[in-house]
Amino acid sequence: MPGQTTPLSDMLKDASRRGQSYDTLAARAVDPATGATISSSQLHNIALGKAERMPPDGQLAAIAAALGLDYEIIRRAAFLQYAPPRNEHLRAVEEQTLAHMLIDGVDAVAEIVARAYRRKDDERAAAATADVDATVEEADSEVPRLGSRRKSA
Repeated sequence: MPGQTTPLSDMLKDASRRGQSYDTLAARAVDPATGATISSSQLHNIALGKAERMPPDGQLAAIAAALGLDYEIIRRAAFLQYAPPRNEHLRAVEEQTLAHMLIDGVDAVAEIVARAYRRKDDERAAAATADVDATVEEADSEVPRLGSRRKSA
């Protein structure tokens, strides 16, 4: 609905606040299945709540690609933005489902980041172990020479 704050417009505005221009988003907005795109002016109008109708599925998939989100999250956000509020219970269920999907997405991203840090920690630990092993080998190789010097002295 024009002028009202909605989940889909909030997602686009949030991306803009994080430094992603609507031109940048539009350049990434390509539906991988159909090749459908959406223009930066359309994205901007959606963000401002000026778009009168829900974008077609291909454009919703393009928005999902641009934002790096699952299509189903974008579809539900668009439904909440454009569907008439005939059934408040259904709308509340959709809002709750969208919130859970977003939270699950954040949890999944957090797990991916945590795995990356664990890999880095494993790599650092392996590098440190290799450094210690090299130092021990170097020290071991020095010990016989010191011993042989003492015998000859």
